[in-house]
Amino acid sequence: MRSPWIRRGLAAAGALLLLGAGAALAARSHVGRFTRQGPPEDYRCGRCHGHWTLFRRGPIREGYPDPAGLALSPDGRTLFVACEGTDSLALVDVASGRVRAEARFAPGSLPQGVAAAPAGRSVFVTLRGRDRVAAVDAASLEVRESGVVGRGPSGIALDASRGRLLVANGESDDVAILDAATLEPVRRLSAGREPWRIAVSPDGRFAHVVNRLSALHAAGDLPVSEVTVVDLEQGRVRSRVPLPSSHLAEGVAFLPAGDRSLVSLVRVRNRLPITQVARGWVMSGALALVPADGEGAAALLPTDDMDRFHADPAGVAVAPDGSRAFLAAAASDALSVIDLPALLAAERAPPPGDGGEKVDRMDLAADYVAARVPLGANPREVLLSADGRRLFVSERWDGRVAVLDPAGGAVLHRVDLGRPAGGPSEVRRGDRLFHSAAITFQGGFACRSCHPDGHQDGLVYDFEIDGMGRNIVDNRSLLGVHGTNPFKWTGRNPGLADQCGPRFAKVLTRADPFPARDLADLVAYIDSRPPRRGNGALTASVERGRAIFFRTRTNDGREIPEGNRCSTCHPPPLYTHRRSADVGTRSPLDTSGEFDTPHLLGVVGSAPFLHDGKAPTLEEIWTLHNPRDTHGVSNDMSKQQLNDLVDFLKTL
Repeated sequence: MRSPWIRRGLAAAGALLLLGAGAALAARSHVGRFTRQGPPEDYRCGRCHGHWTLFRRGPIREGYPDPAGLALSPDGRTLFVACEGTDSLALVDVASGRVRAEARFAPGSLPQGVAAAPAGRSVFVTLRGRDRVAAVDAASLEVRESGVVGRGPSGIALDASRGRLLVANGESDDVAILDAATLEPVRRLSAGREPWRIAVSPDGRFAHVVNRLSALHAAGDLPVSEVTVVDLEQGRVRSRVPLPSSHLAEGVAFLPAGDRSLVSLVRVRNRLPITQVARGWVMSGALALVPADGEGAAALLPTDDMDRFHADPAGVAVAPDGSRAFLAAAASDALSVIDLPALLAAERAPPPGDGGEKVDRMDLAADYVAARVPLGANPREVLLSADGRRLFVSERWDGRVAVLDPAGGAVLHRVDLGRPAGGPSEVRRGDRLFHSAAITFQGGFACRSCHPDGHQDGLVYDFEIDGMGRNIVDNRSLLGVHGTNPFKWTGRNPGLADQCGPRFAKVLTRADPFPARDLADLVAYIDSRPPRRGNGALTASVERGRAIFFRTRTNDGREIPEGNRCSTCHPPPLYTHRRSADVGTRSPLDTSGEFDTPHLLGVVGSAPFLHDGKAPTLEEIWTLHNPRDTHGVSNDMSKQQLNDLVDFLKTL
């Protein structure tokens, strides 16, 4: 008779065998479902998920705080800092400059925006990675979370008189209005493309939402971003103020009078040949004055110097007495101090006699930029105390908050939010290079200027390396590119080192290329970036769309040639076969008809589409630009089938 221990051991072994067999069957089923092929001999998880396709919530986390949103308690004694890199909210004692407590969120939360309640008890934080808003008790650090408020919430503002929160959802392109007491949704408003930050007017009547990307437009049109003006009394969008030839609007603050807001943005001239980089004519920094009620046009004024750019304008703050404004230049590691009355005088002055626009006058900023204050690496958010005596600026890469005297612009001290021991890794060093304009001609822009968050800016560019006006190319995302080489729409660059090395210097930066170590660090950083997540939908439409994507026969039973099946050029798990193909989308000026096959991971947020950006939506790829079934077989599809296919692609 066996002992009880032997019987238990045999039972445990049997259970493990059953679990192993069940896991093997589940793995085979999973592979079959996602590839629509028979499981290969080797179907280990690592075979498909050896890079980032399994983990899409964020990049490699190394313990750096990466400060994002800032807010002050009503009494001005506590500074609240959303630390995106450590999934925490730091509570900083303003008097001592030390972190006195931290509230922790679930891993992958990516806290971004912060707003403090007037009573001082609650602090509201957007959790960008989990599509929620958290209410943190400032005394007990208890965290209470909302349900899903939209995709990718970033900016947040409090409509105190109505007890409501306004949340900018950067991935679903809308603004959620929540009840501040319960965190329950009130309504959802359509915004522009990738809404980022929100400011409420001093009288509480309006909110201005700035949007990072321009609206979808025809490939030959100029990009136009918008400031979405929300009427808070009626809870609706009152107007959409256009910002012509602009994008990456990331900062907004109202003037003390409340009649206008001040918006930071990038003036973009993407249809000019890239040779114009040396003249400052591809992108430059600017400020916009936007009417509070949305009635009337925005006035745009430049912020760069004649011979030196202050790249990636980000956070903006305005002094309570209206004397000054403060603008962070994130890629130039500097803060611009703006003489606000002089800025307003420049806005009122007659337009230039040559018929041009003031925003294109590179000599104009000298009239109202009072000072440039050097700061640490990648300053992004700017916050001014209610009494105007302290200015706080987040230095993202350094993991600090600089505290400045607004009167003289001197740095008084810095709040250290903590960082891991041992110095930065190559990925972290690459992060710094990616966000710095130091390598480009006169510091005009950074990699990040065209690839915010490592993604893409939704614009097309004229790279004269292919001939002036030829091969106008869509800017492609850098997210999830590990293992998808070659690169460039022509597929000429075999790896990222070629893409970001001498060719990058020759065509884009107009400066010396990265030194070898820096180039290796930059490649390591880009390689570490996960794909942008799909929308996560699990619906009957998605399952039908999956079947269409992997189909081998048309609706009437004809076999689709293998070379013209979706899954031939876009096989899982990367959804690219990493070769060039001619899908019939060549334009008359293109020098070639074959283009590199892009991966489809995160395609839901990658509009416009095709090599020259001529398709603003996924639907148009097959309804307007596939008349002869050269880009897959689509002409036999019903409208419902096309919708199903698009629904499936948006989940990748």
